[in-house]
Formats: sequence, C-alpha cells, structure tokens
Amino acid sequence: MIIELWHYNFKLRYNKVDSQHKKDFNPAEIDEILNDAIKIWTENQYSGNNITKQGAEIVQQKIDNLSSLLVQFPIQPAITSTLVTEGVYEFPLSTTKGLIYPYLHLMRPYGKITGCNEKVKIEVVQHDDLSFVLDDPFRKPSNGFFKRLVATFGKSSIPGIESSFFVYTNGFTIDSLYPEYYKKPNVVSIGGYKDINNVIKTKVECDLPESFHTQIIDIAVQEISRILGDTQSFQLDSQKSAVNK
Repeated sequence: MIIELWHYNFKLRYNKVDSQHKKDFNPAEIDEILNDAIKIWTENQYSGNNITKQGAEIVQQKIDNLSSLLVQFPIQPAITSTLVTEGVYEFPLSTTKGLIYPYLHLMRPYGKITGCNEKVKIEVVQHDDLSFVLDDPFRKPSNGFFKRLVATFGKSSIPGIESSFFVYTNGFTIDSLYPEYYKKPNVVSIGGYKDINNVIKTKVECDLPESFHTQIIDIAVQEISRILGDTQSFQLDSQKSAVNK
C-alpha cells in the first residue's frame, strides 16, 4: 500500500474525510502517528505481546510477519572487531560502524576466530550469568575442538552510539562478527513538507508486508483516539486490533 493510501485510510478510519466532526491532522502529524503504530506492531510481533502470545519465528505466520526486516549474510557483511580489553571485543550496533541497516533486535550472531575458517556460534548470556559462564568448562569461550564464544550487550564506548555487542574470548583473538538481526522498519513519510529541522521530507514507503498495513493503520487510529481522549473510538478500535492480530 503506497503512503498516500496510508494517509487516506487513516483519515477514513478516524472519520476525518471531508468532515468537520473530528480534528484534522496535517501530513507531519499523520506520519508521526503512523510511525508510532509501526513500532507498536513490530514490537508486538517480535515479543509475543499479541493475541496469540507468540513471538517471532514461533510459527510460520510470525516468520512471515517480520521476514522483510530480517537481515542476514551476505546482505549484511562481516563487521570488524575492536579489542577493548584483553579477551573482550566490541562491535558497535550502528550504521556508522558496519551495519547496513539501523539495528532493532539480534537474532543469530556468529564470530570468526583468528586462524579458523569456520564461523563460530556465539552464546548471548545475561550479565548476572557472565562470571559463571566464563568459568564453566562446558560453556566458556574456547578455540579448541569445541569452538565457543560468549557475548553480552552494553552501552557503547563510542560517543553518539547507543549500544554495542561485547564478545568474550579466553585469550584468543577474533577477526569479525557476522550478525543476523532485525532492522528497524522504515520511517514512513508522505513527503513534501518541512520537518522540525526545516528540511524538506522525501517520500518513504513502508517495508513491512503489505498484508499487515491495514492492521497497523488500525493501531494508529487506536493510538490517536487514546491520545485525544476519544474513549468510545479507542474502545472500538482496541477490539478491532485485538481481533486482527
């Protein structure tokens, strides 16, 4: 569905097509609420906070829902490593440091151990389990017969970058990271107006599967009803969104 139809359907569902019944919205405002709805829908599909209580890749439908956001090798090439301290490598999760698309959620990371031709699976652990895992002979990093790497997430050491992926080794070196991740959905825009920085916005289409566009618009209508205190519309739209998830 092209972005012009997103705007039209949003107004239609909120009863604001050639009507004085409800507040009109300018293109920037509609873009803003549509992008909020896209974020809500995406997180609901990923986390399982939906009517089926199923997260990403639980059933084929959920795989299809977010398939257009999943970035894999070779679309996403390897990211080179940065040694931050002995045995710890940092990989900033940023498009300025190797990612092709803006990062949303990690799915499956691999690392390349120096001198090893194969990619090694990385186990992502919680911070409160890290000390235990690094001392566990069956889980700690290894470049022997059982090749293993361990990693956590944390604040990036690089100014201007939110977070990084930290990979732990047992003294050996790694060359690169092969991340498979969900990218952020496109920030849609109908274009033609100036943003807050006085820059003319260009048209950007949604990159989520088209079969779910109307669901996202329903969420947008639900959100604007909530924001404006339109209780009756909010309740009706909430029921419709629950049925369609």
